Amino acid sequence: MKRLLSRDTLLLGLALLALGQVLLFGNRWRNRDGPADSWLHVGDDVSALQFRTPSGRSVSTAGGGTMVLLIFDSQCAHCLAVAPAWKEWIKTAPPRLRVVGVSTEPPETAEAFAREQGWGVEVWQVEARTGSREHALTSRTPWVFLLDGEGRILKEGHGSRLAELTSGVSDFVAEARVR
Repeated sequence: MKRLLSRDTLLLGLALLALGQVLLFGNRWRNRDGPADSWLHVGDDVSALQFRTPSGRSVSTAGGGTMVLLIFDSQCAHCLAVAPAWKEWIKTAPPRLRVVGVSTEPPETAEAFAREQGWGVEVWQVEARTGSREHALTSRTPWVFLLDGEGRILKEGHGSRLAELTSGVSDFVAEARVR
């Protein structure tokens, strides 16, 4: 009797394991394009991401020239801590470099925060549904992305490293303008 019970338990366990494998395979097949990136990396193309200006106009990073995206959230203590450094850096940014603040917050909240910090940059709002590329872009704050004119990420990193991430960008902007 004991031996029969052990064999039945083993068979039940194997059946459950097989069922789990079938469910896992089915989920992978259904999502064969793969899940959205949980994070973005240097070289990734973000030109297809859609943003909104405070006036409601849809914009993207494609064809916008070399740009820096400052990813922030007004409720983030780290964003508040780096805000003065961002303000100082923005004052010295190359004139041809487009600097844009990006937030998932309502446009009026994000724009008011950027204005209070004295950044003087345009602010875009993005809807960041979990698992979306927009979420991958905004899942860490404060964060900085340096993009080329095609919307590809050249550099990315923590907001406290803004000056380091953009060092040499003046030469890059000038070189891109010549092409």
